Amino acid sequence: MASAPVAPASVPVAARATLRRVLPCFLVVQFAAMGADGVAIQRQRYALVGLPDGVVELRTPNGRTLAAFQGYRFEWSPGRTDGGECELADLPDGREGIRVHYRVAETPAGDVRIESLFEALPRSVHITYRIEAPDDTNLAGAMILRTIAEGGWPEQTLKMGRWLRHERGGVSYEAPDGLLFRSAWPDVALFSAVPGNAAWGSDWARHCPPKRLEPGRFEAQLDLVPAAPEVRGTEAAALLGGRSLAIDAWTDQPFHLWESADEPLPLTVETANVNESPLDVRRSWWARDLDGTIVAEGDETRRLADEERWRETLTVPAPERGIVFVEVRAEANGQEAFTRTTLAVLPPHEFGPGEESIFGLAATFPVPSQTDVDRLMQRMGVRWLRGGDPRRTEALGINANWHAGSSPDAMEDRPAEREEYLRKLIRECDERGNPYLEFANEWNMIGGIGKAEQAEVYVRDWLLPLDRIRRETGSKVKLLSLGLSGPDPAFLARVKELGGWDALDGLAMHPGRGNYTADCTEREAPGEYWTFLGAVQQARAAVAQLGEKPIWVTEAYACTFPNSWWHDTLRHAAENIVLTYALAMEEGLCCVDWYQLVDATWYDIGGVNHKDPEYHYGLLYRDGSVKPSLLAYCTIAEALDEARFVRRMTFDSPTTHGLWFRRPDGTVAILWDRTDGYRLSEKSDEYASPEPWIDPWPTKVAVTLPAPGGSVRVLDCIGRETIVPSQDGQVTLTLDGAPRIVYGLREE
Repeated sequence: MASAPVAPASVPVAARATLRRVLPCFLVVQFAAMGADGVAIQRQRYALVGLPDGVVELRTPNGRTLAAFQGYRFEWSPGRTDGGECELADLPDGREGIRVHYRVAETPAGDVRIESLFEALPRSVHITYRIEAPDDTNLAGAMILRTIAEGGWPEQTLKMGRWLRHERGGVSYEAPDGLLFRSAWPDVALFSAVPGNAAWGSDWARHCPPKRLEPGRFEAQLDLVPAAPEVRGTEAAALLGGRSLAIDAWTDQPFHLWESADEPLPLTVETANVNESPLDVRRSWWARDLDGTIVAEGDETRRLADEERWRETLTVPAPERGIVFVEVRAEANGQEAFTRTTLAVLPPHEFGPGEESIFGLAATFPVPSQTDVDRLMQRMGVRWLRGGDPRRTEALGINANWHAGSSPDAMEDRPAEREEYLRKLIRECDERGNPYLEFANEWNMIGGIGKAEQAEVYVRDWLLPLDRIRRETGSKVKLLSLGLSGPDPAFLARVKELGGWDALDGLAMHPGRGNYTADCTEREAPGEYWTFLGAVQQARAAVAQLGEKPIWVTEAYACTFPNSWWHDTLRHAAENIVLTYALAMEEGLCCVDWYQLVDATWYDIGGVNHKDPEYHYGLLYRDGSVKPSLLAYCTIAEALDEARFVRRMTFDSPTTHGLWFRRPDGTVAILWDRTDGYRLSEKSDEYASPEPWIDPWPTKVAVTLPAPGGSVRVLDCIGRETIVPSQDGQVTLTLDGAPRIVYGLREE
């Protein structure tokens, strides 16, 4: 969902080029002073003006210019517009528009033609660029040439999402709903829906590549929505999508995460009628906890006039600790719009010094701000970052390694350049104080797992030179292996054979995991490569044979890609995070860097893609709200803070499992039962993920254990506490496939 509105800046943006600085003076005259050769279309909300040199301006109804469109440029091939002629377009069904026939420069005469059509719709402008060019013309980098008027606030990039129901009754999910650029002034806003790379733009251009219609013919389209300043991106997206309703929900609290349950949790909700006539809108909502208990709900109907917005702050009872799932739904004339988010409470916790901590993060983005992320990482108990600057993070109590990457064949014909690149890496690690350098990522997948096709290039061109350079320069940085995808013993053996093993100070690996519990091994899933504990055990066996090295997991996962049988449900992800860290400590791993903090990708921060699992690895949702995964990370970090693994526990039943840990203040046990097996779901193209509040474990097992006190504390995977009384020094606990953290048992 979109973020809350950004407060206006106190002064105009000085860096933005003015129309007068970029365009000839005559282009910024008022509508009333337009020259005789110009054309214009007036609408209630805007005016569209075509000027004599092929420039089209979008203006306010009283004639103030908001944006000017000067043409189109190919960028990666020769070809750009160089002025043109505007005319009123003769369109069917009484529609109106302005067509521009451009002159084309920088191409051989006659082989490229470009024209545009600005269609003046009642509340938006639809723009189409039509290109005729040789079919081999590279148009992937093409840009529209446009200038936004000064006097406003910094342009916002809004990557819109729309919540949809799953066709087979699985969990609801967000799908892309357009890329919007919001420009705003005190009295008006302008949304530009421009498909393309959001990062490729400036004050005078924006990436907008065309699609190929047929050989030699291409077309690019975009839309403009002039609106009141209070209009949110969800409303503009709904208007462009032809929908009647828009709905949005947000809080002013970073991550929708509070420290205490002293007051109800507020959620601001806005419903807008985007229809051109009044609507009777029914808005209903519910909030439920991880057990499925509805803790708050509401249902109300209101008549909303055209463009009327219904904003209200809902309140939800706060748990002592935990998460509340919220859905808000609007319905009118058979249409539905809904949104989902979460609210959570996580009380403060003071972690110990953390010198032996294994808790890390593999990727973070500064959303909503770096300060907010820093505070959250401290509360989570994060002690390691896969990549960062210790000069900044040490004040947070966080160590930062450095991760660098390249392609195996980079600079293969430029050895001097590669040497300088590697020297720079070592030098910069020393300047920052990074204790470890992890170079390259998952090259062992190139050509196939177990084939070691890239091992020779890795050792000869990268690993051994890095080792030589650090020794020559007296560098203090230690070398981790490339981030190995899975254990891949064949790749490691080849590194040893090529003389690279002794250059390594540690093994970095990524034990990917499919539809199995984190404690699944080769014994429970014969032949399966993608298990967590099984992969770690294979890596340990490999280093025992090749020469002992500390093992770092620089990416661990619990991907919540919705309605996928191979990936975790939201509930299973939380359970597997608890088990992953407990098992990692049992196996003696140095660190587990969780991938990653928030749903997104590094190349599309804030983006949404319901078809790509890569967008669903976060501990937080895309809007920054908490998944159960985030609470699970905090829960196990608290439980294992300053703890040391003691031993595996033994039980009468072979399906019951437990791990003993000793802390400075006593012991803690982590218990679970595998009567229901290690496989979380069966392969199926029809798979539908259950909602997170549905208990997935049918079998409950009673276990009686010694407990010398009057009771024990039992925490579930998100840290909710239950006090279970003991009797005659014994306590009976109910276990299933979800791990429980238990304080107060007697170690035997």
